[in-house]
Amino acid sequence: MSKFKSPITKLSSAIVIGLFATSASADSIYSTYHYLFTPEGNPIFGAQSGTDMLNKEADEWVAGYFFVNPIVCSNGCDITGADLQLDGGQYSPVEPSSLAGVKLEIFSNVASSSTNIGKDLGTSLFQLNSPTSVTFNGNFGTKIHFSADAQDQNAPAILQPNTAYWLKLTNVDQNPDFGWFFNGLPKNEYWLAHYDTRGGEGSPYIFDVLGLNSITPRLAPATVPLPGAVWMMASALMGLLTIGRRKKLSYSN
Repeated sequence: MSKFKSPITKLSSAIVIGLFATSASADSIYSTYHYLFTPEGNPIFGAQSGTDMLNKEADEWVAGYFFVNPIVCSNGCDITGADLQLDGGQYSPVEPSSLAGVKLEIFSNVASSSTNIGKDLGTSLFQLNSPTSVTFNGNFGTKIHFSADAQDQNAPAILQPNTAYWLKLTNVDQNPDFGWFFNGLPKNEYWLAHYDTRGGEGSPYIFDVLGLNSITPRLAPATVPLPGAVWMMASALMGLLTIGRRKKLSYSN
C-alpha cells in the first residue's frame, strides 16, 4: 500500500472533459466530489489529494460512509450507479483496461465500539457492476462509473431515507493494483479501510452514489420493540386463562 499527497493543479480541458463526463442520468444521493472539484467539474486550486492503493493479495478495501437524505429519497431510492475517483498510475493512459477484478458494494451501517467513530460495516446489501472498459487518463485520478442492475419494485428500496450506509471497494483479483482517491484535508466525513480498522474522521474518499426516488413508497417495515408493559399484560392474560381453565376442569370433575 502506498499513499501520496499533492496539490491539485490545472488540468487541460481535454482531461477535465474526460474526468467528468456523466455516464448515467440520475440524482446524486450522496457525493464527496465537492472537496476536490467545483460543480462544473474543475479542480479546486490548492486542494490536497492522494490515493490509497489496493493490493489484491490481501483483498484490501476502503469504504466511505454516507447518509440518505429523507427528502431526496422520501419513498426509498433505487441505486442506479456510483462514480468513483480512481487512480491507475500503472495502467496505460491510452489503452482501455478492465476492472473485472474489483468489487463495489453497498453495506449497511452498524454501531460499533471497535472504531473511534462508533460506526462500522454491517452486511452487504447490493453489488454494483464493474466497468468492462476504462482508460485512466489523469494524474489526479479518473472518474469511473459503476452501473447497477434494476431492482425489484415490489421489495423495499435498497436506500432508505434517514439511514446510513457504506460504499465499499475491494480489490478481489485486480492486477495491476489501483487506488481510490481521497481528499487530504480533514473534513466531516467518515471512512474505514483495510489498513486501519479503527476508522476516522477526515480524508473523505471521493465518490458519488447515484439513485432515483421510487415512484411508490417502498419503505422497509419498522421494527419497533414491544414495551415491557405489553409483555406484562400478555403474561397476566396467560395467567388468567390458565386459572380459568383449571377452574373449568375442577367443575367438570
